Amino acid sequence: MKTSKRKRWLSLLLAVIMTIGILPLSMSSASAKNDGSNEISTSDKEVQATACNEEAQVVTAVYPELRKLIEGKVITPGFRYKFYSDGSVHKIRISLQEKNYYENTTLVESLKKEKNLDRYVAYSSGILLYWTRYEDDFFDFSELSGWPLTLILFDNQKYSAIYAPGVDLKIRVTDDVNVTFRHSTRYKNKTGFCPKEGATGAVIDLAKSEGNLGSSGSFELCGYGSLRIITTQSPQKTSPDYAIVAKSTVIGEDAGLAISCGNKYRNVVSLIPTVALTIDTTNNIYLAIHNPIANAAAWGCHMNNLKILNAKKISVGVDRGMDKLIIFGNNGETDPVKVFKYYKNNGKIGSEWYARGNTDSEGNYSFTIDHSNDVPRLRYSLNNQILQKGKLVEGLEAGLGYEISADATYVPQWMQKLKDAGRLEFYFFIRLREPGTGKYEAAYLDDFYVDRTGRHTIEFVWICMPANDPDRNIFDSTRQLKDCELFSMNYLYYDVSYYEVLMENSVSGTRYIWNIKFQQDGGEFTEATKDNHRISFQTDTLSKCYTRSQHDIPSEWYYNSGSDTYTMGFWVYARHGYQFAGQVESVSGTVSVNVEHTEVSYKDVNDSNDSIYIELVAKRKLTEVRGTLKEFRLGGNTWYTEIVSDASSKYKFKNTVVYEAIGTYGVEISIMKEDELYYVYFDIDPGYGYYLTDNTPIKVTLPEGYRANGMFDKAVTYNVIYKGDWYSYSPIIQKYRIENVLEANCEGKEYGINIDIKEPVLGDRPAANVGYAAPTRIPANTKVVSMQWLGPDGKPMGTYDKFEVGKWYTIDLKIAFEGATEHGHVYPKNNRDFVVNNKSANAWLNNMDDEDGFIWQLYDSYKVEDPNARGSVTGTVTSFNSNTDTVTVQLFKSGSSTAAYSTSVKGNSARYTISGIASGTYTMKVSKKNHVTREYAITVGNQSVTQNVKIHLKGDINGDGKVNTSDVGRANAHARGTSVLKGNEFICADINGDGRINTSDVGKINAHARGKDLLW
Repeated sequence: MKTSKRKRWLSLLLAVIMTIGILPLSMSSASAKNDGSNEISTSDKEVQATACNEEAQVVTAVYPELRKLIEGKVITPGFRYKFYSDGSVHKIRISLQEKNYYENTTLVESLKKEKNLDRYVAYSSGILLYWTRYEDDFFDFSELSGWPLTLILFDNQKYSAIYAPGVDLKIRVTDDVNVTFRHSTRYKNKTGFCPKEGATGAVIDLAKSEGNLGSSGSFELCGYGSLRIITTQSPQKTSPDYAIVAKSTVIGEDAGLAISCGNKYRNVVSLIPTVALTIDTTNNIYLAIHNPIANAAAWGCHMNNLKILNAKKISVGVDRGMDKLIIFGNNGETDPVKVFKYYKNNGKIGSEWYARGNTDSEGNYSFTIDHSNDVPRLRYSLNNQILQKGKLVEGLEAGLGYEISADATYVPQWMQKLKDAGRLEFYFFIRLREPGTGKYEAAYLDDFYVDRTGRHTIEFVWICMPANDPDRNIFDSTRQLKDCELFSMNYLYYDVSYYEVLMENSVSGTRYIWNIKFQQDGGEFTEATKDNHRISFQTDTLSKCYTRSQHDIPSEWYYNSGSDTYTMGFWVYARHGYQFAGQVESVSGTVSVNVEHTEVSYKDVNDSNDSIYIELVAKRKLTEVRGTLKEFRLGGNTWYTEIVSDASSKYKFKNTVVYEAIGTYGVEISIMKEDELYYVYFDIDPGYGYYLTDNTPIKVTLPEGYRANGMFDKAVTYNVIYKGDWYSYSPIIQKYRIENVLEANCEGKEYGINIDIKEPVLGDRPAANVGYAAPTRIPANTKVVSMQWLGPDGKPMGTYDKFEVGKWYTIDLKIAFEGATEHGHVYPKNNRDFVVNNKSANAWLNNMDDEDGFIWQLYDSYKVEDPNARGSVTGTVTSFNSNTDTVTVQLFKSGSSTAAYSTSVKGNSARYTISGIASGTYTMKVSKKNHVTREYAITVGNQSVTQNVKIHLKGDINGDGKVNTSDVGRANAHARGTSVLKGNEFICADINGDGRINTSDVGKINAHARGKDLLW
């Protein structure tokens, strides 16, 4: 820590002199009223910008130009200006982002070194950076009324005042600097809050009209630095009545505020007249009133509008005693401490705050608000032993490093809240005192050692500091810590404890570390419990190894969304006098974690063997495993059968094998065939960061598609039998198995369905006629394996065999399917839809052979008809019930019981045609399931005959497709002899077919009509 920091704070304390105390004095009710004047909303100020690189970025904004900031100069938004003593100006385009200017040490150094540079101004997007070589520069932002502005000040400079009526002003003070304002706005004869005709004024004046806070701009102080308003030495003209005038005031982040006003020329009225005041900083607030006569207020808001959230300490001081205070909302009390306690008891002020007041011997009153004794309680340890004050630490050896640590057994809630919000950091180190001098010989952050024997004094230091302290890098180096001045640090709290240690004997040589052991908190690792699994050294390892404070074992696991894993990595260092054995990287188990399912995924020892990098992965239990069976198809090569994981980052299926379901375990096969059942075995490989238990549910889905039975099925999900649940001994004993035996899926290809052949013609010799050697048309991507005609005796026809009238001949055709790959043969999943000459035929799919795969075989008979038979019968068949049942139409020659001609159709109103009929008289018989067969006499010549036919259901006498009371009545009338049924109606009513219609038939029809005993 630089000594200059201590000097800055000492100068601040001297400047405020009589700090400490005062509660707010009431502002008049009129001053707190919003007059409703024409305020401009920032939502109306749209900024349009285009950006290039760094300072060369181009921004076009509608923010106003500033013509009053620097006399005779125009500051245009979107530019950076450098004003030189010779009158020249350097101007470049710029785009500012506030977050890029939280620390500006390098910028300050470069500006100070630049010769003849007077001022630096950067103005873009409502942000303004300002630097000057002069004192008492005046900020006139009246042209920005209604706009928000962030003013960034980054050097120890002294200014006069800020006049910004109606501006929402944020001042960011950076780099731990002290920025001082020393005059009121009367310095340039400006005023907003005070009467224009007069001498009164404010240092930072955001008011638009006299006495009106409601239309004033808001004020925010932030950053890491201090704003000081010191006017105790101001001349009469510029001595202020007020320090900061704003509608609302916020002191935030790590900013400090020191105000000291009032002098022999003017009595200050109120330091911060505001409607609401919020204090939320890690720094100090000093408010001092030095009025010779009149009373005054530190802030002007009602106590109900005062929020004290965080601060190191708030000190208010007033000259001439407490009797000079008027407390706003004091409930009749005049003692500030009692007023504070009143609002604390009402919950308006947090219970963690303490207040105290004191009047000194000269009658000056001070009032302090802080956390009093609500501070951390600490416990220090050395060599894994808790230290006790006044007790000598023994048992240490010179030349060896030892564990050192500080444990905060109690952290105040206010401090922990800031730590959790990332606003505070805790630091710890120890220092070795040089014997007899009181100076420090060395500092230690993680590993304490002394290379000589004897008794030594060591100092344990624990510090709580703002996380954004620019000097925080001091804790990266023991060299800086050795010589640092604790009192110069901007701490919120620190503790120093001294202990005596005895180094009893000296160790020579190097001790080797062969094993590193960690322990982990918590049980099973899940996303919900990930914060409970902290990693730490086991005691025996901690005595030999350590991690550096700034790169400690992470307190949280890092989640990598790409690999879906929780990991952490860190360096482990050998303590002084130790070294990692050279083999530690390669020896199995040398780095271990004593908790299940957290594993070392990587380790690497550096070249000097004094440190090792370790990565850990926390494995999560798989709650379910699912996969989809692929390449499990007829004709497929089981080498390519696999189960594809539904979550491949969490688990994979591997080593899938298919066994034909013969016996207990089956026999491994290579090609899947039709009408066979199979076992599917596999292994499961949990992904990186996961593990599998014996109780994890595992399911495998077979996709939708045609099964071997030809039915189109939806996807089916099967359970998996765990290893051990289904085997007693087996060569595949270590595998899982799908619970059910499976048929191969017909994940095949659809082909065209039309096949044309030359049908037998009287007198042709098929063995000698090339037209009968192959089909005249086959589907694309198929091929003819073989084709031959068989005679009536079932034997292949010879060269001289002819087709003869009235005899039956059989075609034997085999077709194979092209497109096979190394994954297997192609399965024609629509093979049952194939037609020959546009008609269904007797065909089936054979299990393939190794060369041609699946074979579609046609084995159908054809009768050679008389060529003179040229007649035909056509018509419509009307039937009932099922629309898919077959309707058969047959023609019988007189005296013959065998149909001479036949055709089949489907549908309740279907068109039929029978061609090639020889001339003659025939009996037509039409039949269908559950119908009464009906006969028609028909004569056929050389021309087409039309015969429409209709068949009735059993019991349906009137042919309306139903059996009801009408049919019962007609059957009953016939049975009683009152009305006679003839022809087809008679046959429909003769249920038992005995040639009579009696009460038995009537009863059956009636039972059907009543739904008790159905005829069909």
